[in-house]
Amino acid sequence: STAEDVRRALGARGDEAVLRSPAVLPPAACEALRNAVSTESQQKADTVDGAPDHQLNLSREELESAIGPEAAAVLWSLPASFLGEAADAALTSDVEIFVRRYTPATRPWNPFHTDSSRLTINVALDPPGRYTGGTLLGCFDAQVRPLPRGEGDATTHESTLLHGVSQLTSGARHSLVVFLGRARPAAPATELLDDTERLAEASALAGLMADEPFLERCGALLAGAAGPAAA
Repeated sequence: STAEDVRRALGARGDEAVLRSPAVLPPAACEALRNAVSTESQQKADTVDGAPDHQLNLSREELESAIGPEAAAVLWSLPASFLGEAADAALTSDVEIFVRRYTPATRPWNPFHTDSSRLTINVALDPPGRYTGGTLLGCFDAQVRPLPRGEGDATTHESTLLHGVSQLTSGARHSLVVFLGRARPAAPATELLDDTERLAEASALAGLMADEPFLERCGALLAGAAGPAAA
């Protein structure tokens, strides 16, 4: 179930939970994507919290045209680097791609959530010093951990990783997000779980929310994440 998957991800070691890859995109590609989302982005309701998403959706062909074939080859190699032999060609054929822009006035944060994909690649698009706050956070190693990144650096993780973005206090933050594969059929939870599974889901979630040390660590990290960061 979802809550049990999240709890398992929370207990994963850092090298199991998140693959960190430096300089996946060159500065010119990052700049091209920043400029594109600044001029062409949509403002539909985000699926996580219903807030305007301020994002530009791209096809695979549009992304590869924007970043170039060499950067695209590095990007599409990340699933195999993360999963090893468990990766398959279907992952990179079933993709959803978007570039997102955060500002204090329009999209100041992203709440903790899991993704609908099997894997997520997230690439930071800004040079250091362009914004403050806006730190990418992941829940693993039994705590909430910041994931600092430089321009063009990528993180790759499974959909069960609980993650979010802390409050942005100044500047503009941009990221490229690639969803690969589908974690489960797009059906209501009542159709996916029987009564026993729903009770187990509720119990696992209640246990997670009753874990006071975990919640205290979350609060402490979020309170401190509003300062300068390179994520």
